[in-house]
Amino acid sequence: EHCKACRNIAAKAGAALGSPSVVNIWIPDGMKDPTVDRMAYRERLLASLDTILEQKHSPTHLLDAVESKLFGIGVESYTVGSHDFYLSYAATRQCLLTLDAGHFHPTEFLADKISGSLLFVPGFLLHVSRGVRWDSDHVVILDDPTQAIFSRIGKVQGTHQNTHRSGFF
Repeated sequence: EHCKACRNIAAKAGAALGSPSVVNIWIPDGMKDPTVDRMAYRERLLASLDTILEQKHSPTHLLDAVESKLFGIGVESYTVGSHDFYLSYAATRQCLLTLDAGHFHPTEFLADKISGSLLFVPGFLLHVSRGVRWDSDHVVILDDPTQAIFSRIGKVQGTHQNTHRSGFF
């Protein structure tokens, strides 16, 4: 109900301002200990997200985004909303995919995720942070991975100027 209310408020704000508001859905979910039935948790998350996004809003007023996470302190064994889950969700429901630079393993190259998934999702909400242990640090530094992200965005937007698949927010 909270997410539904946030979407309605954001849609009204977007209409009043004449530009879309973006609602990012980030759910802290997971387990410290191994779970026997991983599918049931994901089925419930899928049903919940579908219920939240059931009401349609004009994309000129509201854009929905979903955000994955790697795992964090207290949920080391299992994360329901993994990158695989949310990438699949965004692709099948055609909503934005939030990519948080601090939510991936340090050996993963976030810039490659942009071109690898832009063919399947309508756009991205980028959360440019830096990974520190198993969390995001919101003090961004201009390091090589951050420069690579913005370099990739520039190349994608320059190449796909006339398509709807160049959305970054």
